[in-house]
Amino acid sequence: MNKKFALLFSLFFSFSLMAQEIESESKSDTLSYKVKHISLGAKLGIPNIAAGNLEVIIPVLNNHFAPFIDYSKFKVSPKQKGYIKEDDTEVSVNYFEYGINYYFRKNGKGAYLSIGMATLDTELEFKNLSLNELRTGSGKTNINLNTTNLKFGIKSAGKVYFRFELGYGFGDIPSQITFTAVDDIDPSYSEQKTEELPNIPGVADNAIIVANIGFGISF
Repeated sequence: MNKKFALLFSLFFSFSLMAQEIESESKSDTLSYKVKHISLGAKLGIPNIAAGNLEVIIPVLNNHFAPFIDYSKFKVSPKQKGYIKEDDTEVSVNYFEYGINYYFRKNGKGAYLSIGMATLDTELEFKNLSLNELRTGSGKTNINLNTTNLKFGIKSAGKVYFRFELGYGFGDIPSQITFTAVDDIDPSYSEQKTEELPNIPGVADNAIIVANIGFGISF
């Protein structure tokens, strides 16, 4: 984990130097471009799949800071490790992230660094589970995956904008989950089951990969 953090820090540091160099070449940005303070759009990628996005550039402090909110809700049928078939597991996810972007330029566009707090509120449903006495059952459970996301991004100028983000979310990601499975025929019979966490897009051991492209309207 320390190696991953060091690599990510080095990556962000390199991006920061590159962005500062870009800014030094564009000192007249705010004179040639009118700042658009509100952006509404969408992001496509991982782990959010498809999310709505709101960003507000604060019209003080030289327009460097921009709070944002991302939200999405989706279902996936991931391939489960072990004996459970792919279509026997369903994952429903509510993804919510809020944080702040720091733009290196003074006009709310170009390169930026981002820090945010994200929550994946996840409902897992398992079917066709093998129980004792040759029984078959199913079960549900909820887990909340909370991460601190660090990202590097680039946003284009104009009323219609495009953006790209790449980063990492640090948090406590469980490798296994425990829940109650109920017999499909006899609901009075139940067992405690432990299964490995399904393959949720972007979710890895103790971290979440964050990568997306976005587009929308600024005004």
